[in-house]
Amino acid sequence: MKLAIDVFYKEQTAKIVAATFNNWEDEQAEQILVKYKSNILDYVPGEFFKRELPCLIEILSEFDLAKIELYHYRRLCIPGR
Repeated sequence: MKLAIDVFYKEQTAKIVAATFNNWEDEQAEQILVKYKSNILDYVPGEFFKRELPCLIEILSEFDLAKIELYHYRRLCIPGR
């Protein structure tokens, strides 16, 4: 099972979405789970554990996982581009 997670923040609430796949190439998710978490802390650079980690733990607790590999994609912002 492959698991993709994304979190959307609005004020002090987070919408956490997880989608499961058999293969990354699948065109459609096997399962989609949506959860909400309130009392989210403000973003502080370098303090992932305060805002993002509680959301990930919230959704990961719904799955029986043996191994977790994390990949984080971030768009590089370059002034003038």
